[in-house]
This record gives sequence, structure tokens and C-alpha cells, in this order.
Amino acid sequence: MSESSWYEPPPGRSRHHVRRRDLVEFAIAVLLLLGLTGLLLLGACDRTDPPRPAASPSP
Repeated sequence: MSESSWYEPPPGRSRHHVRRRDLVEFAIAVLLLLGLTGLLLLGACDRTDPPRPAASPSP
């Protein structure tokens, strides 16, 4: 068995090299997550109205 591990990067690339596409996908994921979290918080903050009484069933 060779000394190199399966998780070592191929020669010629730095260990912490990040592809541009990976960076773009990560940025998009972060923006979507922040946007959805913001919408969730806004929706939760807008629910300060008292609950409406239940409608009575028609006879």
C-alpha cells in the first residue's frame, strides 16, 4: 500500500484550492439560506395580530 492517502489532493494543486464554481455555488446557497431565514423572521414578526375568533358553523 502506498504512503499517500485517498483524501490527499492531486499533485500540482494546493491543499486548500477551491474551484471557482464551488465558490459560486456556496455563495448562492448562503444567499438563499439568508433570504429564506429573513422571510421566516419577517413572517413571524408580522403575526402580532390577535387570533381571529373561529367562525360558527352554519346550521
